[in-house]
This record gives sequence, C-alpha cells and structure tokens, in this order.
Amino acid sequence: SKERNLKQALGEIDRMASALGLPENVRETASVIYRRALDENLLPGRSIEGVSTSAVYAAARQAGALRRPHDVHERRDAGDRSGRCIRLP
Repeated sequence: SKERNLKQALGEIDRMASALGLPENVRETASVIYRRALDENLLPGRSIEGVSTSAVYAAARQAGALRRPHDVHERRDAGDRSGRCIRLP
C-alpha cells in the first residue's frame, strides 16, 4: 500500500541522512521530494530505495551540503548496486 511504502521510504531517508551526517532540514526536504514524487505518480516501477536515495541526494544539493552521488549510493544498504539513478522534475 502507499502508506506502507511511504513509511518505509521515510525510514530509508532518515537512515541515509544519519549515515551521511546531514542536518534535519535536509531530511525534511528529502521527505518532501519523495512525497511529491509519490503524489505525481512517478514511483511505479521504481524501487523505494532508489527514489529515496535520489531524494536525499537532491535535498543535499539544494541545501549546499553537496555529496557526490557515489557517496549517497554507498550508504544505501540495498542489494541493487547498479548505480542507476532517476531524474525528478
């Protein structure tokens, strides 16, 4: 269900942001980005982990806490190590 997936995604965002030492405002922005993608129906066919990772990266860039995509991807404990990313509008 959408609610269960949202809860899992927010947990992933929080975990990744903590592992990267990102401030609370970046976590909140990443959560907003994820929710926006969910509201705009951009998630079907994409992994929760992949979209969460992209949201954390985008939020870090917006806040000026720039991380390389590789750094964010390294902190993600998902089995998919393909390095593929998605582009959010």
